[in-house]
Amino acid sequence: MININDKVILWIDSFEIPYKKKEGLLSLYDDKKFILEDIRQKSQNVVKILGNNFDMLFENLQTFDNVFDVYAKHNVKIITYINPNYPERLKNIDNPPFVLYCIGDINLLNSQSIGIVGSRKVTNYGRIVTEKFATALAKAGLTVISGLAHGVDSIAHQSTLDVNGKTIAVLGGGFANIYPAENYGLALKIAKTGLLVTEYSYYQNNDAFHFPLRNRIIAGLSDGVLITEASEQSGTMHTKNYAIDYGKELYLVPGNITSSSSGGCNNAIKNLQGAVVLSPQDILDNYNIQLKMEDKKIELTSDEKLIINIIGDEELPFQVIALKSKLNINKLNSLLIAMQLKGIIKKVAGNCYRK
Repeated sequence: MININDKVILWIDSFEIPYKKKEGLLSLYDDKKFILEDIRQKSQNVVKILGNNFDMLFENLQTFDNVFDVYAKHNVKIITYINPNYPERLKNIDNPPFVLYCIGDINLLNSQSIGIVGSRKVTNYGRIVTEKFATALAKAGLTVISGLAHGVDSIAHQSTLDVNGKTIAVLGGGFANIYPAENYGLALKIAKTGLLVTEYSYYQNNDAFHFPLRNRIIAGLSDGVLITEASEQSGTMHTKNYAIDYGKELYLVPGNITSSSSGGCNNAIKNLQGAVVLSPQDILDNYNIQLKMEDKKIELTSDEKLIINIIGDEELPFQVIALKSKLNINKLNSLLIAMQLKGIIKKVAGNCYRK
């Protein structure tokens, strides 16, 4: 049950006023109900802190109780910075959120976790690497944290869900405005078994400046941050910097030196800003976790090895695989189905297959 202190924090945080003014106002009293009294009485210490923003709060004081109705209606759990469930590791980041709005399993906020982030315009290499790492790390029991964006974020979330792992999506806006809209279905899936979390009120839009701020929460909640693919201009570099500032382990997957898509990772490696990782076990060693034997290696038949070698790092249509393998069509169909069930390959749009 939300108490009066939480209500006051939530109400004040719902206004679009500078963070430092909210911080100053909320620090006036341990018992937050006195802040309401000061606002009603137009106390000078409140007016001094808020300046031109005072009138906004005073005029909207009558909406104090109404602001909570929408959250109850949509089963949103509210965790303020004074709530026992507020993650301790978030308290030491830059401008920690006053409120976390959550849908799903709030226990994941304090679970052993890994942030997986990267480019929105992911290459096939980035897709393969992200799927490989997210799948293995989720199977090992780590909560995968990302930002629900196109590209690496979406792949990390979906790969985790595919192996019944736990994932947290940190949003850049309110729950009424899931962004990108194409990921609404993915967000619903995450809410069922994982967690959606945001610092923004229910109807808040996804303003451009929210996303760099969102990244500080991804880094803050994570025990370590993995960047699977990112260019030098990628917003992922904000997350990298936050991870370094917060003393988090930073893991980087190297990429082709001629590919601009891997420029961010490769340059961070060059500058020794993080650890180079070539397999999920490189990360799990820091968590003192060993992959199960069946997760380390799958024995392939000679025909399966042939198909894997043909596909390589590409996405190939069925016809090309059939032509290059020279296998009987019926046999090839059976092999491809079996390899999908084993998790060796994936079928994608256009009747194509990839590792």
